[in-house]
Amino acid sequence: FPLFLLFTLFTLFTLFTLFTLFTVPAQADIIDDTIGNIQQAINDAYNPDRGRDYEDSRDDGWQREVSDDRRRQYDDRRRQFEDR
Repeated sequence: FPLFLLFTLFTLFTLFTLFTLFTVPAQADIIDDTIGNIQQAINDAYNPDRGRDYEDSRDDGWQREVSDDRRRQYDDRRRQFEDR
């Protein structure tokens, strides 16, 4: 009976050790990835134009539309003022 108990404890200890050895690196990888993502988010927040390639044409088009609208409003108001 004590030999069986010793064998069972040894087996449990071995399984626990193997489980611990395999889960710690996995947890470390998850933590490392999380830290990397946080660092990338901070870098993107402080340097939005660096390291990211995307098309700004939509932003430029929006600015042109607003600029055109403001120019039309100015011209309309100027004509109204001149008509008075």
